[in-house]
Amino acid sequence: MKRNKFLKLAIFTLLLTMPLFLSAAVKKSGSTKKTSTSSTKKASGSTKKSSNGKTQSKENEDEIDIQPSNPMDNEKMIEVADRKWQLYMASQEYFKNGRFGNKNVGFIAYPQGEEWILYTGMNETPTAMQIIKEGTDIFTLDSVEIKNKGISPEQLAMNALNSTAKKYTGSGKSHATIEKNPLSINEYKGQQMTIRNISGKTVILNAIIFKDRVYLVTVEGKPENVKTMLDLVIKSWNPEM
Repeated sequence: MKRNKFLKLAIFTLLLTMPLFLSAAVKKSGSTKKTSTSSTKKASGSTKKSSNGKTQSKENEDEIDIQPSNPMDNEKMIEVADRKWQLYMASQEYFKNGRFGNKNVGFIAYPQGEEWILYTGMNETPTAMQIIKEGTDIFTLDSVEIKNKGISPEQLAMNALNSTAKKYTGSGKSHATIEKNPLSINEYKGQQMTIRNISGKTVILNAIIFKDRVYLVTVEGKPENVKTMLDLVIKSWNPEM
């Protein structure tokens, strides 16, 4: 089936974006110790290069931090990679029914076309679900539990957007422009942030409050494509299938 084809293609994508999947695969298949050591060593060097010795921290208790902690040791990265693959495998039932996502991150209609493949970015949380087309257009679904009940839903949503935006508006992206607006998706309320001029791409971050969670739905890609992608989100997103 087409969905199974997407899952097979996802293996290749995951191997490219998370080098330690190689180590995890070797570990599971019972390959020789030499091969496993070589793969782990290579992935470890990649991790060291990307971390720059910095760790993520919260500025205050009200800020919602949905970015993964950094850096990770090798064993932790293997654990995260394995969990991510299990996440996609466990979601096949939804894919077959035309829905992308799960009960933790919410759902959108599964994008049409065989060029869409499952994907995982190095800067995403273990719970995030992503699908990509042509290496540029990406849907990302995620959510975070609300721990501080003492602030308004609007502020919770904006805190989540500000935290997520950091990975797009960091060093070297000073020309990016940001626009913020209230959001309504199928009667669910939230906040929206549009970031333009990021290496030729546009990113639209959507944060929706439902029950005890903040749901993050991110659309990023070529400027001429993001409107159609956002329309799909507006028409089809739902936290409960």
